[in-house]
Amino acid sequence: MRLTHKDRKAIIIIAGALLLLNIGVWIFQSPPLHPRKDGRIEGLKDGRIEELMSTPRPASEENGGGSSEPFPFDPNTADSATFVELGLRPRVAHAIIRYRAAGGTFRRPQDFARIYTLSDEDFRRLLPYIYIKEKGAAKPTAISSSIYERRDFPAESKQNGGLYPTKLHAGETVPLSTADTSDLKRIPGIGSYYSAKIVRYRERLGGFVSLGQLAEIEGLPENIARWVTLGKTEIRKLPINTGTFGQLLRHPYLNYEQVSAIINYRKAYGALRDLTDLKTSTAFSDSDFQRLQPYVAF
Repeated sequence: MRLTHKDRKAIIIIAGALLLLNIGVWIFQSPPLHPRKDGRIEGLKDGRIEELMSTPRPASEENGGGSSEPFPFDPNTADSATFVELGLRPRVAHAIIRYRAAGGTFRRPQDFARIYTLSDEDFRRLLPYIYIKEKGAAKPTAISSSIYERRDFPAESKQNGGLYPTKLHAGETVPLSTADTSDLKRIPGIGSYYSAKIVRYRERLGGFVSLGQLAEIEGLPENIARWVTLGKTEIRKLPINTGTFGQLLRHPYLNYEQVSAIINYRKAYGALRDLTDLKTSTAFSDSDFQRLQPYVAF
């Protein structure tokens, strides 16, 4: 079938109209996003965490350890986008913002370890870059990058400006139950990283009941027990009958299956009177009951 002059004319008009339509869409559409040399994204307003998420992140960063080049920051004032730019996962950034919204503050660089979703690797990587501005101070205070390294330093002297804590001598100890990070840093082989790790684990437990619990913290020196005593212990009990799923799961001695068993028992039979009420559950062993006993309140 041969096209008439009118048919050819109609086809040309339709094709021209489609071409003009495509050109118009291209002209009036939003400008595309362009990655800059520094890896950030142009084309969106600053301050939105979605901008930083638009840039593909390395596999190592997705696994928890950000590969972004760190820079000085104040965890009390930085926004979500800043935390992501530092290499933290978005969920960790949101956890920090929620912590601050609930009234939490970071008074010292070591306090950044209180964010439980923050991996030890990221905490250690960012610690030297944490700057916390004190109230009324003209300049922020920061922690030296070398202070958390596992090294033994001599007693404080004018040469190091008192930067490093005086280490314990043979026969000296610190009370594990009440020591803060400054006290723990006096232990040979313990710096800011591991002292914060000990305090964080103590808070999650609700307090130490034996020196043997230090073995549950990965990476501590094997001879650390010689430098500590248990001290006066005040255990913070876990309300096993009223605690929420998240509160119970936060305790180091309870896993997902065990918390599920507790919640299911409460729904079916009411309040627990003793841990033996869970004897029929396959989620618990006798050793689980033994180590949980000091930490639960009925």
